[in-house]
Amino acid sequence: MNIMYTIIFDLDGTVSDPKEGITKSINHTLVELGYQAKAPEMLEKYIGPPLDVIFTELLETGDGNIIARAIDLFRGRYGSIGYRENFLYDGMKDILAQLHGEGFTLCVATSKRQDIAEIVVDYFELNDYFSYVRGCNPHCSKVDMLGGIKNIELQMVMALSWLATGLLILRRRRRQICRLLAWDGVMVM
Repeated sequence: MNIMYTIIFDLDGTVSDPKEGITKSINHTLVELGYQAKAPEMLEKYIGPPLDVIFTELLETGDGNIIARAIDLFRGRYGSIGYRENFLYDGMKDILAQLHGEGFTLCVATSKRQDIAEIVVDYFELNDYFSYVRGCNPHCSKVDMLGGIKNIELQMVMALSWLATGLLILRRRRRQICRLLAWDGVMVM
């Protein structure tokens, strides 16, 4: 049996810094809906959670129509402008090149929509490094998406030499993933 080395990266906060694009897109949405824009530092906590959760809290409503409109406005701006306001972390391309060159299978798992995840990876010219890019589509939770990756026939046996068996997931919010996953042999960094 061949051992396949697999590392899964989150996109936001791990590969790239999305603060500017996400906070500007949230503020665009708020203003379009008649709300006052907020200071970017007040919006940082909304980098990562699902859009419906973000806008339910920010707009203080459970009205599905308003939330859907907010999500459409956010995605419209983020999909045309916001993703280009992301910044690749210094040295990330070198790290990915080294890992890829050493035979690791690299994947992206993000709560962004699939099409946006692919656009961001393409924008940073990282396609050659990642074998799989998985995003969440509407009505898909991050748990569902990660479960789908778990079930791909990758034979995720070993992530790094110091990890006997399992899968390494590079993620900014370690506790969130630990809470979501109940996989044996998973290391989250």
